[in-house]
Amino acid sequence: MQQNLVNHREAAERAFLVARYESLTPREREVLPLLASGLLNKQVAFELGITEWTVQLHRGHIMRKMQADSFAGLVRMADKLSPDRTQTSMVGELTST
Repeated sequence: MQQNLVNHREAAERAFLVARYESLTPREREVLPLLASGLLNKQVAFELGITEWTVQLHRGHIMRKMQADSFAGLVRMADKLSPDRTQTSMVGELTST
């Protein structure tokens, strides 16, 4: 019974994360895994062929849309989204690079 409750909570949390992730634009979905992997803003900018300022703008939008209190919290969210390989489009974006 207790395990069922835990599983239900985890499933609800994951569904909430997926819904927030799906609110991101395609470009924000490109930026998120690069930032979460530890790259600096300027490295992400170089990788995507955009300015560092644009990366900072995307990072702010991602933080707001994902409702992350801190960048560390955002990284934890990205980590929670990436292990399940059934979400093909999301996982491909979060684990590529």
